[in-house]
Order: sequence, then C-alpha cells, then structure tokens
Amino acid sequence: MTSFAKNMEESGGRGPYFGWRVIFALALLGAVLIGVAISTFVMFAVPLSAEFGWSESETGALVSAMWLTGPLALVLGPAVTRLGAWRMVIFGMAVQIAMLFAMQWVTTYEQMVAARVAMGIGMVAMVPAGPVIVAQWFRRRFSTAMAIVWSSSAFGQIFIGPLTVWLYEQYGWRNAAALLGLLVGMALAVAIAVVRGGRSPESLAIDVAAIEGAAPDAGQAADGSRAVAATRPSLLHINWAAAAPMSLAALCAGLATIALQAEAPIFFDALGLTQAHAALLLSLFAATALAGVILSGWMCDRYPPVVTSLVVSLTFFTGIAAIWLAAKGHSAAAATLGMGLLGYGLGAGEILWVTLFKRQFGSAVFGATYGLFYCCFQLGMAAGGPVGGLAFERWGAGGFVAALAIAYAVPTLFGAWRPGRMAETHPGKPT
Repeated sequence: MTSFAKNMEESGGRGPYFGWRVIFALALLGAVLIGVAISTFVMFAVPLSAEFGWSESETGALVSAMWLTGPLALVLGPAVTRLGAWRMVIFGMAVQIAMLFAMQWVTTYEQMVAARVAMGIGMVAMVPAGPVIVAQWFRRRFSTAMAIVWSSSAFGQIFIGPLTVWLYEQYGWRNAAALLGLLVGMALAVAIAVVRGGRSPESLAIDVAAIEGAAPDAGQAADGSRAVAATRPSLLHINWAAAAPMSLAALCAGLATIALQAEAPIFFDALGLTQAHAALLLSLFAATALAGVILSGWMCDRYPPVVTSLVVSLTFFTGIAAIWLAAKGHSAAAATLGMGLLGYGLGAGEILWVTLFKRQFGSAVFGATYGLFYCCFQLGMAAGGPVGGLAFERWGAGGFVAALAIAYAVPTLFGAWRPGRMAETHPGKPT
C-alpha cells in the first residue's frame, strides 16, 4: 500500500494525514517567532539609536540578550511531557505577544533588556516542545517533517525584516512592535484553528504506526530503562558516554556556524572584496543553508545517519578548502564556492544532529535530549563570535579558516561514530 493510500485510509478518506496540518501550524509559528525575535530587533537598531542614543554594541546586545536563556532548555525540555507540548507552545507565543505590546512603555535600556530576556524565556519554552510534537506524529519521516519546521525560521526572517522596516517608517517603532504583536497573535490563532481537536494522534484515534511505521528499537536502549524514561523523561536516564561527546559536538557545530558568519565581513575585506560582495556571499550562505536543512532531512529519513554525516562533513571540509584557497590567492570565485558549500554543510548538520539526538536515546526522552542539544548548540553560538574574532586577530585569515576546521572536526567524528547502541535504528526508506 502506498503512503498516500495509507494516509487516506487512516483519515477515513477525508484528506491527507493530519500530521501535515500539525507541521504547517508549527512552521507558521516558527516563522513568526524567529522573525520577530531576530529580524525585528536587528531592524529596530536604527530607531532605538535615534530615540535613546544607544550605541551599536548596546543595540547589538539586545539582539543576543534573549539567547542568554538557552540553558533553561535543560529544565524545560524534560518538562514538556509533564506540562504538555502544546501548552508550552501557546505559552511561549503568548510571551512574545505580550512583550511586543509592552514596547509601548519601554523607556530605559534595562527595561528593554528585561523584555528581551522574557522573550527568550518564551522562546525556550516553545523550542523543545516543537520537536516533541513532530515526533508524536512522524517516525519514518521525522527528519523531513522536522526540516520543514526548522527551515521556516529562514522564511520568517526573510519577510518579517522588510515588514518591520516598512512598519516603523510608517508608524514608528513602538506602534510597529504592537502591529507585529497582532501579527503573531493572528498566526497563533490560525495555528490553533488548523490543529483544533488534534492535540495528539490519540485524541483523533489515529494509529501513527499504521501510517509511519513503528520506530524500530534496538532492544535495551543505550540510555537505560525505556519504561522509566517514558514515565519520567530525564537526562539522568541517558547514556552519558554518548551524550557527553554529542553535546560537545553540538556546541562545536554552533560555534563554527556563528564564528563564520560573524567574521565573514572582516575575512572578505582582508581578501579585497567589497562589503556589497560580502553581503551577497552571506546571502548565498543563507540560501544554501536552507537547502541543506531540507535535503538533510530527506536524507536522514532514507539512509543511515552515517551516510548523511559523511555527506555533511565532506561538503563542509570542501568548503573550508575553497575559502582557504581564497585566503591564499584572494580569489572571489573560490570564496563564492566556499560559502555556498559551507552554508549547505552547516545547515544540513543542524537537522542531522536533531535526528541523532532522537535516535541515539529514543523518543521517550526526546524532550530532555532535545533540550540538551538546544542548550549546547546555543552556547556554541554564543561563543562563536568571540572565538572567531580571537582566532582572526591572532592568526589572520588562514588561521581563522584552520580554527573553523578544528572546531568542526568534533561534529565530524561523533557524527560518524558514537559510544553505545542507538535506541532507535534506521527505519528504512519511506514508501
């Protein structure tokens, strides 16, 4: 029986599998969440500086302030099962809406920082819940579904950034924030309407195994008793011989991602390229990263993780070789090739590691293990800027490229090999 026929049979002939409605809702919320969390406050830098006289470093700190809450994922991730995934999603979005409306009364830098930290708490409440919801509805196609949700953040930044500029030019930044809060509220209302009545597959009497197949179990999981994990999801119930190097790999992947983007303008300036050319190369990086997310999700659902990991690593290090040649020969063509390959490799690597954390430890503790991944990845991103800057200052363009290669050697190693058995084996190609 084909996958489509299975979907139609399970839904009583009424239409496609309900899980795709869930993916649409999560993608919509992810787009507006990341759009307002990042692009809006990047674009607000100009009007905030004009009104309050804040420096570039102060407005830049406002963008990153919400990422300081990343370690909360270690607490909120395991709490997803107890609190309810959709409740956490709604809470997280409600916090974003409240803080956007609260911009009307912000008059000091400290108040703005507090609002951004509150937005970060809301984001961390939502972020671990999304993958858990995806895992409820998708097994064999989990990575593809997750890639769709993950990639939505890029689309959100693409359209919300220009929208923010247009709104504050027309109505001022405070009213723009309120209007964006209304937009987020409308997106939340649409998402709730789309998934109404479908809080979980069980609430609709849908047998996910009949559509997606059971996630094959390797027997006694490497992370301990599955029965205990199912009732009390906790990082205490996982195999830390595997979790520790995987956490380090996630941190190094986040570090390499931000270090490259943060230092790219200076790196390309050292090559003699214009800032306009550098901006185009960063846009190319973003576009190929988006392609990497989608294609990596597709590959993870069809091939064993080691295959996807080798493709990701080969692409990344080929990109490293290209920008190293660019640094030595001041070649714009090599720099262009390198940024395209690095974008694909780093974007694809993100979905690969989400998939690895799920399969290594199993679905029962995925809320907790995704929280661990997210925390480590965000800590790496926070360290990426300073580490990349220090490498460039001390060792120049060539040393900076070497530092990127060394950092990504850790994800390369543990993407291909990890201690202990995986709790979920590769489910095979979808029909």
